[in-house]
Amino acid sequence: MCARSINWRIVFTTLFLFFSMATTEFVAQSNAESISQPAHDELVNGIEGSLVLTGESIPDEAFNAFLDFAKREKSRVVIVCVDGRNNDAVLDQTTRLMTIWQQRRGLSFQVVRVNKREAADTGPAKDAIDQATAVWLMADESKQAVEVLAGSEIDDACRRLLKRNGVIGTSRQLSSLLVDAKLEPVKEDAPPDTVFGYLRRTIVDFASDADEPLDRLKAELEQNPKSVGFRLAPGAALIVRGRRVFAAGATVRVRLAKSKAWPDYELDLEGRRRFADLSALRRFAVQRTQALFPPDKPGKPIVENGTLVIVGGGGMPKGLMNRFVESAGGKDASIVVIPISTPDPLPPDSRLTGWFLRAGAKKVTVLRGRTPATVNDAVSLKALKEATGIWFGGGRQWRFIDAYEGTEAAELMHDVLRRGGVIGGSSAGASIQGEYMARGNPLGSRDIMADGYERGLNFLPGVAIDQHFSQRKRQKDLTSLVDRYTQLLGIGIDESTAIVVTGRSAEVVGRHSVHFYDREKPVEAGKPDHESVHPGGKYDLVERKILEPGKPVKVEKKKVKKEKKEETAK
Repeated sequence: MCARSINWRIVFTTLFLFFSMATTEFVAQSNAESISQPAHDELVNGIEGSLVLTGESIPDEAFNAFLDFAKREKSRVVIVCVDGRNNDAVLDQTTRLMTIWQQRRGLSFQVVRVNKREAADTGPAKDAIDQATAVWLMADESKQAVEVLAGSEIDDACRRLLKRNGVIGTSRQLSSLLVDAKLEPVKEDAPPDTVFGYLRRTIVDFASDADEPLDRLKAELEQNPKSVGFRLAPGAALIVRGRRVFAAGATVRVRLAKSKAWPDYELDLEGRRRFADLSALRRFAVQRTQALFPPDKPGKPIVENGTLVIVGGGGMPKGLMNRFVESAGGKDASIVVIPISTPDPLPPDSRLTGWFLRAGAKKVTVLRGRTPATVNDAVSLKALKEATGIWFGGGRQWRFIDAYEGTEAAELMHDVLRRGGVIGGSSAGASIQGEYMARGNPLGSRDIMADGYERGLNFLPGVAIDQHFSQRKRQKDLTSLVDRYTQLLGIGIDESTAIVVTGRSAEVVGRHSVHFYDREKPVEAGKPDHESVHPGGKYDLVERKILEPGKPVKVEKKKVKKEKKEETAK
């Protein structure tokens, strides 16, 4: 049914009368397509497809996002109405939907009414949804919607729609129900299946006015402290696509439960900061049920066995790759390369292994797994057990965490050091090596601190490592980090520069400098709040003092201009 008529109230009333009077014989069909569990741990995943969750007043931006996500070569939208008998609010909302949608070329829609569970299990809605690119769910009462839809064929069809990257939208009566079906009921006598579970580890609440207290949401989060709470102001919508959430219309307030170790947490999604990463919020919610991180007394930055090679990006210091391979065993070296901090498609193996083979390594293996399941497969674990060296590529460091945190593979990486091997990396592959991981925000690299993505792989305890340091003017960022976490040693590494760490000593190699931020020392007004060590110099990471200052390398102006041009191109 295409949107053509001008008087949409008459059209919608006619549709309702049609579906109310029509009698259809059905043949029940089994769900041939199973709804598989995500490959990633639920903390890491976003959602399949998109959700548009709104209150009673739906902002135009939410409608537009819904239709944009529905856009295919031929968009097809299904409106599922649960009951809707003579309800002016539902009627007005659908009229508005149709009025907006008629302006979109190539868009068709169908309205389906269900008022009994039998109709949801055997009616035409399931078939319509299986051919749709988008569904808008509407209901008079949330209780009836659950009784009619939860676990029905329509419910399963909606899940299949999300799985094929479709979009589901709804308003207040159902928005709060499309959340985590595994939340423990607040009341013992509450039915166990009171929600649909399209958005896991999540609670959605609505405010009748902007100043309404958060007491209701607080109570829910106390019962479910590992969940993320969203409070929608009047006229607000919460839009979820993959692992990104953003507010449309008015403010959406994010809240996490407080605990003995962690205070209340609030984040307002509005204006320029209306986006957040769902996985980061989920991870931070779980983290807040545990001990504080970073701890007040972090580990000492000592590499008991083996070597760390930590490069600031922007080019490899001369001779460093040969030194890396030599530390891994020279002609007997077995190197594992992990390039997954960049998005797909990854470069071919030949490009990733060339440096190491030319430097004399016997064997180089590239591990491309991006999920806990794939990094823990037999091939990957065997490669890590045999490895004498590991190299982390550049890109975005949070991708390493999503794949490796808490896995057997990550523990085997530490074994490489224990056996006297070497671990190295550049840019993102540098920051991941510290106990605290700088610039972990999946939304961008501007923020040096990112709730939910602060834990590194901890090859070098007690430190936070930043890269591209002087070239991208990141001094103030590292200052803010060590001012907040005074117990950490901040390390800023310039481009084409590295530290080689053995024991408690960090040797600086390359073309520029490394900068150490120590808040155990007083900061004097008018003086730098850090110490710099130049190529050839050394720094004691435990005592936090310069052993040898080294000498700055004089770089010709032409070469500097070339470096800046190359960096701009990147």
